Amino acid sequence: MSDVRAQVFLPVICEKLQQLAPRMRIAMEPAPLSSVEEKMRLRQLDFAIGNLPTLKPVTKYALLFNEEYACMTRKRRGLPVRRITRDQFQGMSHVAVASIDSSHLLIEETLRVNGLYHRIALRVPHFTVVPQILMRTDWMVTLPRGVAEVFNESGQFSIYPLPVDIPHFESTIHWHELYDGDEANRWFRDWVVSILRR
Repeated sequence: MSDVRAQVFLPVICEKLQQLAPRMRIAMEPAPLSSVEEKMRLRQLDFAIGNLPTLKPVTKYALLFNEEYACMTRKRRGLPVRRITRDQFQGMSHVAVASIDSSHLLIEETLRVNGLYHRIALRVPHFTVVPQILMRTDWMVTLPRGVAEVFNESGQFSIYPLPVDIPHFESTIHWHELYDGDEANRWFRDWVVSILRR
């Protein structure tokens, strides 16, 4: 689970888990995407959750939800209310979020393929620092809409649909086929799916 997915999913999982099984322990472990399938096979990881299309051919998985990308910037005078135009998007400086293992690397290429070029002011390896950067600049970030909504809980940001249509992406939960029939594994993944599925 990436840092941003942990920010979105873990609070909900922990809240519900405290009610259902207060003595149960869970751990989130960062792992390079290239090692996830092996770690699940060796039972060093039970699940992987996120936008993980490269795991689909080598794991069992369940769809949690489809999500779209949005763009977000600090609220201020002069911004449109509902939508930004291509020219407005391209006229702003942007924060690009991409790590070697991040599926969000694809967003930059997708924007380019759709003719949406933008000026990158800053590249960072994860999303967690982005809200603090946006609060101190007039920059914009492209990110999953659900993440934008979590970052905007106090209403300090404007969130817009992208000014071009790009495909939605899937958030999924993955597990190794060796443990598909394991009762404890099945119980916990079914429980996680019931909480996170939209």
